[in-house]
Amino acid sequence: MSTRPSAPKTTCAQHRCPKVLVRGRLQCVVEYGETHLGQRRIVDVFPGSVRDRHISPACLILEDGHALPLYNADGHEPRLCPEGEANRILCSTSGLYVVGVAGGRGAGGRPPTVELALARRKNVDPNHPGLHRLQFLDVSLRSIQEITCPSRCRPPA
Repeated sequence: MSTRPSAPKTTCAQHRCPKVLVRGRLQCVVEYGETHLGQRRIVDVFPGSVRDRHISPACLILEDGHALPLYNADGHEPRLCPEGEANRILCSTSGLYVVGVAGGRGAGGRPPTVELALARRKNVDPNHPGLHRLQFLDVSLRSIQEITCPSRCRPPA
């Protein structure tokens, strides 16, 4: 019998998805995403910025002040949105609710992603949407890891 401590599990047994380190704790991406994004409406898009070689990614802003930074789903590169793309994203997502969060497995050697299910109405079951049309948005694990909670938001300097 080994006396070595076992490494922390990096996969959630319940949801069969990755876990990420958030403020020093391993979190299931589905549970953490649902807790901070679930049933909240998207109200704005911050296009991202570059200042003094620091890149701030584009962010989806939710009705309660949560901010979801957008990182490239295939990696960890911050996603910057030129004004036209930010407007396109805002037009296609504004008013939609995050009704589901699913942890994806990276296919073909790509890193795992997180899939957000979006709907025009709150409380739509993404597994049984009925007549409700869903849209999907893939984001990287880092996007979930870096969700900004309203209590942690600071006004721009």
